[in-house]
Amino acid sequence: MKIKMAILDDHPVVVDGIKRMFTDDETITVTHSWYNATSFQEELEKGLEIDVLLLDILLPDQNGDLVARNLQKTHPGIKILAISVLDSAISANTMLRLGASGYIMKHATAEEWKKAVLAVYHNEIYIEPTLKDKITNLGDRRTREASVKTTLSPREKEVLQLIALGKSKKDIAKELGISTNTVKQYHFNISLKLEVNSTAALVGHALRTGLAQ
Repeated sequence: MKIKMAILDDHPVVVDGIKRMFTDDETITVTHSWYNATSFQEELEKGLEIDVLLLDILLPDQNGDLVARNLQKTHPGIKILAISVLDSAISANTMLRLGASGYIMKHATAEEWKKAVLAVYHNEIYIEPTLKDKITNLGDRRTREASVKTTLSPREKEVLQLIALGKSKKDIAKELGISTNTVKQYHFNISLKLEVNSTAALVGHALRTGLAQ
């Protein structure tokens, strides 16, 4: 019997690409896909039966960390493989802590995708190879506000400064020449690093600690 896998990601091109990767696979089959958390939750409540969920960490209506936390409580039998475009050890560590069994980059090879799905299905932990050392080195940050200045990447600091100036995600994307979704990814990672849960708190923390002006 094949492993029943589902995809929760708001990018049709990503969903279609994953489906094509597993079209002729002998051990894994994609049975469902959704573009937002609401649709997923509605089907879950109807008695959805899947083995592995590929979960984007950023969704239009609810971030992946909340989906993972809720799923861990209500359907612990469903294994979660978090997926993202950013190689962030902070994001990976957070998703693993909240119930995900793995974390993989969207640009991974077909071989890595299959390895990751099989790993989480068999109750193993899968971590994107490039992130293993980064996660190990996260360590205990005793002086949080001081050390976070060095953990923010140059691009994250740039995005944070623009957020503090009151610019929208769309405006930031245009100014930096990146997609709006990539800005959302940066916003998500910065919030995790600063341990805040709203834009107002993010800006306040950044101004107070000198991360933005």
